Amino acid sequence: MDSARSWLVAAGCCWISVFTFSMIRSAAILYVGILDTFHVTREEASWPISVTGSVYFMTALVGGILARYIKIWKLTLAGCLICSSAVSVCYFATSIWYLAVFLGFIHGAGVGLLSLTTVVINQHFVKYRAVASGLNMAGFSIGGLLFPPLAQFFFAEYGLRPMFLLCGAVILNAAAGAILQRIPPCSDKASAARQQCGQAKEKPPVILPAGDEENLLSKQPSLLDSSKHCRSQHEDPELAATSSETELKHTEDGFKKHAIAKTDDLKEINDRCVPGHEHGSLSQKPVRPDGVPGEFVESQRERSLLSFCAKPKFYVLMCAQIIIFLNMAIFITVITDYGADRGMATWNAVSLISSYTIVDLLARLGTGWVTDHGYCSRNAWMALNFLLWALAYLLIPIWGSYIGQLFLSGLAGWSNGCTLPLVPVLFMDVVDMDQYSVAVG
Repeated sequence: MDSARSWLVAAGCCWISVFTFSMIRSAAILYVGILDTFHVTREEASWPISVTGSVYFMTALVGGILARYIKIWKLTLAGCLICSSAVSVCYFATSIWYLAVFLGFIHGAGVGLLSLTTVVINQHFVKYRAVASGLNMAGFSIGGLLFPPLAQFFFAEYGLRPMFLLCGAVILNAAAGAILQRIPPCSDKASAARQQCGQAKEKPPVILPAGDEENLLSKQPSLLDSSKHCRSQHEDPELAATSSETELKHTEDGFKKHAIAKTDDLKEINDRCVPGHEHGSLSQKPVRPDGVPGEFVESQRERSLLSFCAKPKFYVLMCAQIIIFLNMAIFITVITDYGADRGMATWNAVSLISSYTIVDLLARLGTGWVTDHGYCSRNAWMALNFLLWALAYLLIPIWGSYIGQLFLSGLAGWSNGCTLPLVPVLFMDVVDMDQYSVAVG
């Protein structure tokens, strides 16, 4: 955790985001290109882009469930291939509905599988989780910085359909980053330890025969060792080492007194006359069966998997994530067309996206250092930047100059970059690692 290999994995996640989200960040160019090529209304031209966002969120939930049964790197590799193929076949598009199916539905499904990169980040980082999350999502901004001008160049030189073919080939480079997404060995050990401890909890207690105080106490060292082993999987090794000697003495004394008290209680009960038992011993038969039905265990596991649904903070974070993506999608889709309507030159309108993206990138890389080092709490930082975001959108229709639009685009990008990387980190305050992929989906 937080090792050099972990940072390499974070770089791989960033690499994937650079290429696979390129068409979403170039939505403004696509929107204008669809209008000019297919001669459709603005409402019809928005269909492929809108469907992409909707399917992205739905597939993220499916991907979170699949991640419990399939390795994440396989899912992200499949997502990269789906994205590249779906964009490439748009070269053959003949209508807006063709684009709605391939660019909207299929491409959106591929992008949805790539939301699992946040799960990979949380598996590899603890101390610098917000910084790594920002690095992962910085790829989204880097792609937004590089691809809109590139897409505009392809569209101006070759037209819309060849642009899809060229962009599909570029997106295929993302597949290399999926190879680095392997679970670290320490996570494997922790999962195995949690599974062993969970199985121990599922087993029913067994009442020992009366007079077995010595047998129970003779097993005391092994029980203590097992308890220490399970606990050490979840605690800091240094803290565990410094407190082990003191805790062992107190645990031995307490365990011995507890065991003797329990066996004395059994003696007192066994001395009473109980029908059906020749020697009056309740401990000759177990109080509960030796095994727990599999259906019961499975139902408890499913209930535990969705336990985060009872926490109000989960719904607050879910609403925050929806608002962030909605604000971002609306801005990058309409800002170029809005700038053209205000009389800006084409490349000046495209530069509004560049301003948004550059500041967004800086914010994503810097917000983790602000919160991880304690300069500002994550909740306060989120609230402050949501306020700035609302102010920027309020002033965009009022401040009509090119300089003003450039500044407000940068302010909107700053707010987006400061809030989005913190959402996956705040989710870890609500859910366990085993629940994370489902909760994020």
